[in-house]
Amino acid sequence: MKSKKILSKKFVLKTIINYNTRHGISNSYTIMIKTVLFDYAGVITPTKNNFIFATNNSKRFGLTPKELMQMTYENWGDTALGKQKDSDFWNQIANKLKIKPQELMNLVIETFPINKKMVDVIKKTKVNHTTVLFSNQIESWLEKVIDDNKLRNIFTYSINSYNVGSRKPEQKIFLEALKITNSKPEETLFVDDSPENIEAARQIGINTIQFDNFEQFLTEYKGYVCIS
Repeated sequence: MKSKKILSKKFVLKTIINYNTRHGISNSYTIMIKTVLFDYAGVITPTKNNFIFATNNSKRFGLTPKELMQMTYENWGDTALGKQKDSDFWNQIANKLKIKPQELMNLVIETFPINKKMVDVIKKTKVNHTTVLFSNQIESWLEKVIDDNKLRNIFTYSINSYNVGSRKPEQKIFLEALKITNSKPEETLFVDDSPENIEAARQIGINTIQFDNFEQFLTEYKGYVCIS
């Protein structure tokens, strides 16, 4: 007698979602998404890191792009977790470059333009879903981006490394997001460009879309969320 292969519910559901997405069929009756977590760098802005800043400004500061980029990440991790003051972070780098801290921050942030198409998607999503800004970032940086681009009202929650004390891909920040939004993993969708972060979310049971470009994202997104 041949043994029957038992397929997990998760595998079957993922297979259905992939089929529906490929054939332009909505998954709204297959899986009910309540909450969507959106990454900042690499998703809401196409810029992933400080490479563009370093390339554009290396000659000005008499450094190679690699040297300048490395300098901008000194103590970044501790600052993003709230372990070091933001002012100390910017002051330390600015003193080395002989530039005002605020000018330095502006130079960095201007290389992270906001994708207006993503903003539009998030606005439409918030009509029927919980939307969350979910980033590993420095508080002064991200709060300035939020205010300058009027993003505060498009998110239900802002759950980031500096106000949680944990950063992706650590499980703590994902679990905290589920707790704050009162959402189950299977009701949650996470959009990020990092394979490592995507895998961490999958391990918890959260639905994921690895962002490569806007067109690819939108095709997959419509398989989970109905937006007009």
